Amino acid sequence: MSQRSGTSIARRVRNSRYVHFEVVEAEVRRALENPLSHPFVLLHGDGGLGKTMVARSIAVYYSEKARAWYEGTGSEQPLVFEQVVFIECGPEADPGACLFLALRELGVEGQACHEEEYKSYGRGGDALIRAQLAGLLKEHSILIILDDVSDARILQTFLDLFGARVKGLVTTQDEGLWLDSSMIEMAINREVAAKVLASHGGFPGQVIPSVLKELADRLIEETEALPLAAAALANAISRKRASDIEGWINAERDIVKLIRYVEETTPDMNKVYPRTFWMCMKVCVGSLSEEAQKLLLLIALCEGPSVPEDVLRIICETSKLLGEAAFNKLRSDLEEKALISIETQALPWAEACSEFTQKKWSLHRLQKQFLRCELSEDVTFLLELLFGETGSPHSNSYQDSNLRSVLCALYFDKSLCKKAGISSENFTARARLAIEPLTWLIQNHLDAVSYFTAKKALIDYVFREQIDDNDVARLLQSPHSAAAISWTLENMFWITDKSMICDGVEGMITSLVHLLGGGSDSNSREKALRVLTNVAGKATASQRISLAKFPNLLKGLISILIRYQGEAENTSLHKQQYLATRVLNFLASEEENKSIIVEFPSALDALVRCILKDDRVACRELQEYASVTLAILAGANSSQTKRRIIEFPGVLDGLVKHLNRDESSCAQQSAAAALAYLSISAGERNNRRILLYPNALSGLVNLLFKDEKPVYQMWAAWALTNLSVEEKNRKEIMNFPGVLARFVALLFRDDTPDVQKWCTNALAMLALDEECNRKIAEFPNALSGLVNLLNKEKNLQVRTWAALALSNLSCDVQTMKQISKFPNAVRQILEVAVGAFHSATVVIYPSLPHLKQVSYTCVIPKILKEICS
Repeated sequence: MSQRSGTSIARRVRNSRYVHFEVVEAEVRRALENPLSHPFVLLHGDGGLGKTMVARSIAVYYSEKARAWYEGTGSEQPLVFEQVVFIECGPEADPGACLFLALRELGVEGQACHEEEYKSYGRGGDALIRAQLAGLLKEHSILIILDDVSDARILQTFLDLFGARVKGLVTTQDEGLWLDSSMIEMAINREVAAKVLASHGGFPGQVIPSVLKELADRLIEETEALPLAAAALANAISRKRASDIEGWINAERDIVKLIRYVEETTPDMNKVYPRTFWMCMKVCVGSLSEEAQKLLLLIALCEGPSVPEDVLRIICETSKLLGEAAFNKLRSDLEEKALISIETQALPWAEACSEFTQKKWSLHRLQKQFLRCELSEDVTFLLELLFGETGSPHSNSYQDSNLRSVLCALYFDKSLCKKAGISSENFTARARLAIEPLTWLIQNHLDAVSYFTAKKALIDYVFREQIDDNDVARLLQSPHSAAAISWTLENMFWITDKSMICDGVEGMITSLVHLLGGGSDSNSREKALRVLTNVAGKATASQRISLAKFPNLLKGLISILIRYQGEAENTSLHKQQYLATRVLNFLASEEENKSIIVEFPSALDALVRCILKDDRVACRELQEYASVTLAILAGANSSQTKRRIIEFPGVLDGLVKHLNRDESSCAQQSAAAALAYLSISAGERNNRRILLYPNALSGLVNLLFKDEKPVYQMWAAWALTNLSVEEKNRKEIMNFPGVLARFVALLFRDDTPDVQKWCTNALAMLALDEECNRKIAEFPNALSGLVNLLNKEKNLQVRTWAALALSNLSCDVQTMKQISKFPNAVRQILEVAVGAFHSATVVIYPSLPHLKQVSYTCVIPKILKEICS
């Protein structure tokens, strides 16, 4: 996670016109730092009071604290929050998109995972996002700031993932949005309003000169001390003539005239917001040029809290609304007046040190509502201009018109989708976030191929929900666009849980494989690996990647795993190696790929090297997923593949190492699973070799005691069952301290039927040895536990193996007598055994002559094969 190092914490900068809400900010910080307070702090109040300003100030405060702490320049006080996440919500906010933005701010990029890793969160892209975000929020102290929330589902979505050290700050106009919270009301403050008026009026030190003090007091009174209204009014006065008394007098005259004498009202606004804000905005907007008003209106039509500057530029250029020079000048003017907020963001698909950034523009929600309503006639004109069709279907102007329609429908109100002739289903907030790089590529065309292909790709995707494979391949082949299109593909898979490319992906995969080579930059290589992870992880049966079809893919992955890194690129290469093991993880799930991977030169060597890497230099995830890949390969149907794995130097060493490492839970589970698979059909010598390997048996038995992790117990019991098939192993397993007691204890764990099944299995195998047979029979509760399992009518496998275990135990005459004393036990054993097996050892019960003598012979390899299939 990115916040682990001080240099990776995102820098948040205070707006130069920011006014401190000292009392409110102090109260918010106290609530957030109180360990006994509610998870959420709810900052509520009417619109325009400055809640967003407070939230941004809180974000800057804790971000600076965290940075100073990591860099060693802070005080000795403990770190409160490791990282701060700021999410702009707004009335149209989508909970899934908010989670995606939070994960992106935490420095994590999306990737597919096996169902077991996220099954508790549902299915699909949202489940992947929730699973990864939950992992971070459970482990770290993080402040989540949700600005301008009106939908309680967003809060519930985040709360479900909160860990003990996570707090949330929520700004809202709805006091009753979340009652189970620490509530802080944002009230009117004349002193703050005066500072806002001075700050936006251009006065140094946020202090109004004495010559204007009386006039300013009257303006604050007229505007009801509403900070947003004061800011709007100040913007009507040129900052270059801030001390010009005449300008202030004219502003007072205009606002007083509107407030006192103009009867026009706006019902949508006046129900909730003070009328004074509306009137101040009329004065402010009226002081702007016609072009500035149109640009403001264009931003106001955008649905989300913010919109990329690239999108606005493209719309203005293709509609001839504004030229580049006019656009740049108006941007500077509007930003100087603080009518728009412009945030410069590092591109998530670019490297951290990259010069590439994107600007995002945002307007206050109240300002958007004012502009949409007050300039309604201009809205109609603007939409007609933007959706106008010109040129023939093959001309550039026609393409520009289509592109403009796509962007308007994508970023404006959903009702415009129909006007553009596009399905509104294609315009979720998540899809908009995922395909942002395409608009960046169109606006920042560093080469002609990227420019035209990205434009075509965006239009094709929106109209057809797919991008042509050839277009993707061309974008991947250009160094200027490879990382951006890779990021887009990755997140379209991740967010929407469906592909944005056609079924025939040969060209795309070939281009991605090319990026794995040494000639690509590390950022593009990493992004390509992420896309391959998603392609391999989410592929349907018809889309699965065959290594026989793409031999260079395996070559590229292995070359990354065995690459030597210099000091400067340790982190980058470790991340690439981790991702390469993830891709191998999914590829190995295909049976036909298993033997190809195992037989590929250096493949096993590369995986073993990853598992055995020095803990001081290897990332834990790399070791874990290399272990997972090895476990999946071990599950091959081919005995030859299993033998090749187990006999490869270092495999057992690595598996046993992680089997005994409690701090690496994923690798520990994978090691147990691999040993369980490898002990089947790997040959008598290899079966024996596993058991005798130092610390292998002790590691497996140790896992039987992990009651909090029944999956580990299941794999350990399964491995011990398979090892018990070999006659020479049975006594050594039985004589290991505590193993029999643990097997018997787990027979009574009805909440873990899989563990019951494999413990019963193990006892059935061990009972084939005469000495082990007597030890089991004489152990307290062993027979009663097995007999009890005969009643598990809903779990046939548990009943069957219990019957087999008792049948094998009854080969001893003394034990047979003990079993016959349990009511109906013998009848149940025979009924279950007859139904399950076709032949085996003679079991005669002379004490029950009325029962037919039945002969059973259990062919163990056949049973194991059936159970494991």
